[in-house]
Amino acid sequence: MGSTRPSDIQAVVKFSRENQFVGQVVFDYPGQLLIHPTQDVLYASRQPSDRDTSRHLVEIRRSDMSAFQVDVTFPDAYPIAIRPQGDFVFTSSIDVDQMMIVDVNDLKVSFFDIKGVKHAFSYFTMAPWGVKMWGSALRSGTLTLFSTSNPHRIVQHHSLRVGSDPRQLTYSPDARRVYAAVRGSDQVAVLNAVSEIIDGYIQHEGISSPVGISITEDGKYLFVSSEFPDGRYQPRFSFEGEPAPGTVVVIDTETLDVIKTIEAGQGSAATGSRVVLPRPVG
Repeated sequence: MGSTRPSDIQAVVKFSRENQFVGQVVFDYPGQLLIHPTQDVLYASRQPSDRDTSRHLVEIRRSDMSAFQVDVTFPDAYPIAIRPQGDFVFTSSIDVDQMMIVDVNDLKVSFFDIKGVKHAFSYFTMAPWGVKMWGSALRSGTLTLFSTSNPHRIVQHHSLRVGSDPRQLTYSPDARRVYAAVRGSDQVAVLNAVSEIIDGYIQHEGISSPVGISITEDGKYLFVSSEFPDGRYQPRFSFEGEPAPGTVVVIDTETLDVIKTIEAGQGSAATGSRVVLPRPVG
């Protein structure tokens, strides 16, 4: 889980299972990270910044932390997704409504012009079978559906309005739902991915300015991190001079009830993301 608090070091850092430092790749404004489902590769995007004009993603070999830059044509290439097949990586731009598709095998790129109003996509989530992808758009306040079964011929479908400033989102492993943190509305949107409509919203006293969202491998529990930028959350134990915490709530996906609230660091933001793989049947 990340934080919105500033840091002195700007890098992708690797630790062992024993929490020992292993290595790092230093570069300005690292953004989202995504591990390739089968290869020794990690992809890193860029955090949008007025001071950074870099136009590339970073491909990192996890075993030795060597890095290779994948050039893009637009600034602020922030959202990132990969098909479970591990064959294509998708990214877009906060500033330019254009999608770039990277062939993992030869790093050749193709482009898709996103249609409609100004979207400014910030996160993508790929369906477990790699045939659909939803994106959350900061400026339009919507979730937009794309067909990705043929990465060379992306098809843009409809958009669903979910509220102000939607952020991280995830498919369930059975591909029946999509969950999205809606930061500006203090809620989690629950999307029926079969009928492609909004089923409802989850609101709770432990959810305020939610950003990060992730789901367990079996799909039973959803984790949502909240920044609480106004310091409204009242911790169990309060000490003078300590900043107000953020939270991570645990949601039972069967009942959609919050079953636990965990106090986390100040400004708790995006959670770690992974490729959601199809859940075995039986």
